[in-house]
Amino acid sequence: MRVWGFVLAAMVASAAGLSAKADDWGIEVVNNSLDVKASRHEDKEYQSLKVWTKDLFAPEIRFSCSDEYGLMATITFMPAAELSTKKLGNAKIDARAVSMWIGQNGEVVKDQAPWTIVRKMRRIQTRSGATAAKIYNAVVLGEPITFEEPFKGRITLTPPPFDDNFLYFSKNCHVIGGR
Repeated sequence: MRVWGFVLAAMVASAAGLSAKADDWGIEVVNNSLDVKASRHEDKEYQSLKVWTKDLFAPEIRFSCSDEYGLMATITFMPAAELSTKKLGNAKIDARAVSMWIGQNGEVVKDQAPWTIVRKMRRIQTRSGATAAKIYNAVVLGEPITFEEPFKGRITLTPPPFDDNFLYFSKNCHVIGGR
């Protein structure tokens, strides 16, 4: 996947004054601590850079970038405003294939890849950096993304245009051509 070319396109568009309003995407650096009890793996601590859509009344698209896991994408279909009112308790986590369609230059490209699913939260997370890169490219190009949401049906997301926060993420995520 040629992510670098799209990052370059994002930088050029931003320089031309084509970026969206500054509050479409949130950004933060997170110190993560992964406790893997009852596993043969050791606990981990690592830092990641995250960027996400901020509309509380729409599904969320979130990207994270770290040395440990590379580029990852998470989609939360339940809007944050609704999610904050739910009693979630212990959320069961499944792994399964999810179908995704991305419109690219008038063509629709289908991808079926493994995702981690948290059903109660209506959240899916890529288990493939290549799939995350396809979603990232769709955001940069302003392409709609359709998912076969597990147990719910198809849902199409139209990501907001990238802004300065998204551009910062692009420049600073080493996986997609940043530092």
